[in-house]
Amino acid sequence: LRRLTEDLLAVARVSAGPGEAPVTSVDLQALTQEAVALVLAEAAARRVEFVQTGARAVVPGRGEDLLRLLRNLLENAVRHSPDGGVVRIECEVQGAWTVLRVCDEGPGVAEADRERIFEAFYRGSSERADNDFGTGLGLTIAREIARSHGGELELQRREGPGACFELRLPLPPLG
Repeated sequence: LRRLTEDLLAVARVSAGPGEAPVTSVDLQALTQEAVALVLAEAAARRVEFVQTGARAVVPGRGEDLLRLLRNLLENAVRHSPDGGVVRIECEVQGAWTVLRVCDEGPGVAEADRERIFEAFYRGSSERADNDFGTGLGLTIAREIARSHGGELELQRREGPGACFELRLPLPPLG
């Protein structure tokens, strides 16, 4: 109940816009490591390992919101990973964008669910929702946070098992 309440408040806050929260320079690699630390107990219980690779990137943003976005993606990846699985976190710079991917080795997402998984309270097909005790708001919140930062969060198409979420955030303007 507490988690549902927190998630509902987060949806309302993000939907209302950034409000008073200041935009600062956020080290995405450091923030990702902080998010990993927040989900480490759940990952350890399932023997899920994190592998983080790629470039260091600093983006303009609200650190607390971006931390929530990353935590939601990592929690989702851990929940859908098989015991002993690996969650890969990759970061790269592509032109004016920082691209961060969170990929798991779980059952993946059915084609019919690709966009619906971002809808509030939608839990996905039974193969992904059976053992999921989430609120059905995590990906909704994550996408709204990405968009409030001028970015986007999408599910990538890929061969084989697993799901791979791609977060694109703009780099700071030059000058």
